Amino acid sequence: MAMGRIQFQAGLSLPEFIQLYGAEENCEAALEQARWPDGFRCPRCECKEYGLIHGRRHKRYPCRSCRHQTTLTAGTILEATKLPLTTGFLALYLVGQALAARLPCSGGRTSPHSL
Repeated sequence: MAMGRIQFQAGLSLPEFIQLYGAEENCEAALEQARWPDGFRCPRCECKEYGLIHGRRHKRYPCRSCRHQTTLTAGTILEATKLPLTTGFLALYLVGQALAARLPCSGGRTSPHSL
């Protein structure tokens, strides 16, 4: 599986990460771009027309054709969380940084056998 733009950002420091993804709106925009790079597509019928429902946690995207509702986090690791997207993005960033530090090519001090 190829790494996406959000998954691998070489050399992204924590302050740079916070600047890019420190606000809920920024995380929503990045996730929307990653999920639907060519605009919204219904996961059920592939229709492009949708409405927008602002909920308590995340926006819902109801399809105007089949009426199926989806969210930005549906089908992702963040699907069932009640935490803000900023917290989920930060957790994924920190896990990625910890794993990258263990890779032999990254200059990390941990041996590859301890993975």
